[in-house]
Amino acid sequence: MRPTGTNTGILSIDPSAEINDSVEIICFDEVTIGAKTMIGSDVYIIDSDHDLYSIANTHGNHKPIHIGSNCWIGVRSIILKGVTLGDNCIVGAGSVVTKSFPDNCIIAGNPAHLLRMKHL
Repeated sequence: MRPTGTNTGILSIDPSAEINDSVEIICFDEVTIGAKTMIGSDVYIIDSDHDLYSIANTHGNHKPIHIGSNCWIGVRSIILKGVTLGDNCIVGAGSVVTKSFPDNCIIAGNPAHLLRMKHL
């Protein structure tokens, strides 16, 4: 999916992903959401910085976000630019994800940190 207008970001959401209400995705570069990933209400995903006065003024500072397959993003979490979440990750409610995590992680906090690895 490619937005119209001056934005050139690429938003890719697998058809099997489930996204609850009031989720906001700001995509100036690239955001991908994998298969069977579930995103809770009021989650905010943004792949760029912006100034205090306008989200449209990003100063060209964009980095892609990749969310793997079979992830769960808890309610009111924030995922910031440059983050990659591996497959099967769980993000605790209200977390602020500022860095990447590999497959099978359970993370939470502000900033989010590793709580433990999932055993499949």
